[in-house]
Amino acid sequence: MIQRLRTPVARAVVASATCALAALLFVSVAIAEAGDGISASGASVDKVGWWSANNEATSTPAGMVTVPPPPGVPAGTLAVGAFNGEPDKITAIGILPEAMPGDTMSSFTLSIKEAGPPAAGYNGSAAAIVACPITEFWVGGENGTWKSHPLYDCDAASVAGERALDGTWTFDLLPIGRLWLDPNGTIAADGVVLVADVASPTTFQTVFATSGDGAIVVTIASESTTTLDTGGSSDGGTADGSGGFDVPSFGSGDIPVGGLPAPQVDTPTPGDTPQDAPVVVPRAIAMRSPNILGNLPGGLVLAVPLFLVLLGLLSYSLGPAGEPAAATRQRGVSRALADRSRRDHLAHSSSPVETP
Repeated sequence: MIQRLRTPVARAVVASATCALAALLFVSVAIAEAGDGISASGASVDKVGWWSANNEATSTPAGMVTVPPPPGVPAGTLAVGAFNGEPDKITAIGILPEAMPGDTMSSFTLSIKEAGPPAAGYNGSAAAIVACPITEFWVGGENGTWKSHPLYDCDAASVAGERALDGTWTFDLLPIGRLWLDPNGTIAADGVVLVADVASPTTFQTVFATSGDGAIVVTIASESTTTLDTGGSSDGGTADGSGGFDVPSFGSGDIPVGGLPAPQVDTPTPGDTPQDAPVVVPRAIAMRSPNILGNLPGGLVLAVPLFLVLLGLLSYSLGPAGEPAAATRQRGVSRALADRSRRDHLAHSSSPVETP
């Protein structure tokens, strides 16, 4: 039988170990990332994730219940599927094109391979998957809760994938790319979802890889159509002179309209003595600091030592009577005690002195 921990030290040790274990579990979940088989040209893939309809957030007295991934979907893979015609697993791939809104996109393809063992899909011959643009910010992950999957809009654009015999799916995402680069569009480039597009009662599961050569490949080709409008030819006007301006011919002797008048020079008359210009005396920017002691009246200089001498003589003559005493106002008990002490003092001072 396990005994209860009674000492604070033992409890602290157990609590620390529990926190450390929980942190390790959290880190192990947080660092779950895709493999190294993702490559992109003309774009970048910044995140991936997949979500299961069976993973609903459920709260119990013991805490949140985490539903394990379905069979055949190991860690590091992505899943797309449907149950009875309704999507029950969706995958998202974050794609950020290097092209800017207003550029022209000529091609945009996504290829993704199905994963090998231990991954396992079923009813692959009936699988039908489409790619749709994501419409809001999302966070990647593995086996995410269904309510946290990215929002998407297949009505704005939808591209069906084509499956090759080797299990590679190819999506021509050019309609989605042009939607992203539309300067007047409302959907920003943040990736696509891969979702099942089947009718009831079709059920299937397809598992994609993220590791291995060519697991996920994104290719975008685009060209920039932004040009700098200089407003005319480099010489400031058109070839025939229309729409430009005339540059005045400097050095021809003609003064253009608005030019400066010629400067006038005064020639002194012979025999006149030119007047000397007044001498400007520079002023100091900062004034000198005043001499306070030198500017005091002479009588004040003599009065200060005299005042100090008189103050010392007054203190000496008063003696103890000149010392400050704290004055307090007596009330209640303190006042009664003071009166009693005063009466006793008077009684003792007025009593006759007995002689032997």
